[in-house]
Amino acid sequence: AAAHDANPLHRVKVYILDEMGAWRDLGTGQVSMEFVEHLNSACLVVLKEDDSASTILVHRVDAEISYHKQAPTILTWNDAEQQTEVALSFAEMEGCEWVHEYISKAQHYHQRRAADAASGGGGGGG
Repeated sequence: AAAHDANPLHRVKVYILDEMGAWRDLGTGQVSMEFVEHLNSACLVVLKEDDSASTILVHRVDAEISYHKQAPTILTWNDAEQQTEVALSFAEMEGCEWVHEYISKAQHYHQRRAADAASGGGGGGG
């Protein structure tokens, strides 16, 4: 339970940009940051507000993606897996701050791991 306390739930609305260039509302839920084993990555997970068994969004944090705070409560990025722009609209500024900070830390961690893997060999073919 202690690990969960360090990962507060924040209320968000999830939007994606559709083919027509309009923002489509995917629903309101609680966002948290979790390490997802099978993806071997930190992920942003949004569970439906009225049905926590339903997932609105699972996004793998990627060091190559630029995450932008468009406003104190809006975070956007271009999601390669969804092949579209995604936006989270937070109920509170603190939630947006917290998630943005967590993503930055996760990105630095991934970059360090990638650098270590690149410099740490892997042995040449031959």
